[in-house]
Amino acid sequence: MTQGYDPNEQSGQGGYQPPPPPYGQQPSPYGQQPPYGQPQYGGPPVPQYGPGGFASAPATDQLAIISLVVAGVGLVICQPAGIVSLILGLRSLRRIGDSGNTIGGRGVAIAGIIVSIVDIVITIGIILAVVLAIVANRHAGTTPGY
Repeated sequence: MTQGYDPNEQSGQGGYQPPPPPYGQQPSPYGQQPPYGQPQYGGPPVPQYGPGGFASAPATDQLAIISLVVAGVGLVICQPAGIVSLILGLRSLRRIGDSGNTIGGRGVAIAGIIVSIVDIVITIGIILAVVLAIVANRHAGTTPGY
């Protein structure tokens, strides 16, 4: 009598044993679980939302964007651009108001106006400083008595 090795036989027990679960999966001690996302106890179904959902915001007025960009560039590079950006920002604010809020960008237009006002104030300050320097230089050379 020859005894051979049976790979399905474990510790002297006969019969078929199911294979172990694949790598990374542990057998559940509670039996078969429902797939993820499905109610386990017959709860209410998850509502399905259609396309759209929320109303989109109105498009931003392009004059408002241009006003803010020109004011920023004017602040850094070309000081007199503040006047142009102020005019663009005020026109944009009027267009937004006249549209009945179908055009957005009110905050961008206000930011463009504020930056352009700062730009104009800096330009006036630079002009006054240059004029005062010229006047002081001319009077410094004409002081009598020395």
